[in-house]
Amino acid sequence: MTQTLDELAGDDPTMARAVYLCRKISNSDLPLLILGETGVGKDSLARALHAEGRRSNKPFIAINCAAIPGSLLASELFGYAPGTFTDGAKNGYAGKIIACNGGTFFLDEIGDMPLDLQAYLLRVLEERSVHPLGSNGAVPVDVRFVSATHCDLPGLVASGRFRQDLYYRIRGVEITLPALRMRRDLGDIIDRIAAVEAKNQDKAMTLCPQTRDVLCKYPWPGNFRELRNVLRLAISFCEDEHVTVADMPSPIIEFAREHVRIAKRCPC
Repeated sequence: MTQTLDELAGDDPTMARAVYLCRKISNSDLPLLILGETGVGKDSLARALHAEGRRSNKPFIAINCAAIPGSLLASELFGYAPGTFTDGAKNGYAGKIIACNGGTFFLDEIGDMPLDLQAYLLRVLEERSVHPLGSNGAVPVDVRFVSATHCDLPGLVASGRFRQDLYYRIRGVEITLPALRMRRDLGDIIDRIAAVEAKNQDKAMTLCPQTRDVLCKYPWPGNFRELRNVLRLAISFCEDEHVTVADMPSPIIEFAREHVRIAKRCPC
């Protein structure tokens, strides 16, 4: 289920500022670039922005530029004309951008897009039309583009691995999401996700206070994705009503031993 912008903001000032900016541009066609570490919720923010904007009743299509080989990414994005590929669809393929007409197109991990495809994408952004591979014609599109990456795009531009003109084209508005460890409402986030995971497993349990303390101090390099997996696993291992440090995966247990004073006997 898509979270709302307010739910994503929580009680964190940096996220509140990000949501404020999103609402300012929710009904415009300004391209948005979302920056942040892997797992901080860039996809969630893009979906929430789409849900609250004027395009909410149109498609939201996301594609991960790092997950698809460059040879396939071009046809996935821009489509191809009939006869372009010997093993392609008989009638050609429209491509994801054309399929998203009227909606929001989310380019995740755009920093990993091959250089040759960056030129194609720049043309789409500037002409507001798509030239399918193997076709001489253009298909007009009305699409709101949102891009995201954990990469240092200016650094990639300086090294020649990302087009400078594309960088400035996708950077109509830039928002940087904070890492989970930097969130002022981290404790509330942990409680909320723990409650959701417990409900999903049909278990009535809470986090032991010292367990919550450990989780609040842990650096969360994998951000939300790591937190959800940790809590899901711990709740599945727990055999009573309180989740203790002993129920946690080994990285959390090791962190607790080295960095947090743990009572020999759980106070729960």
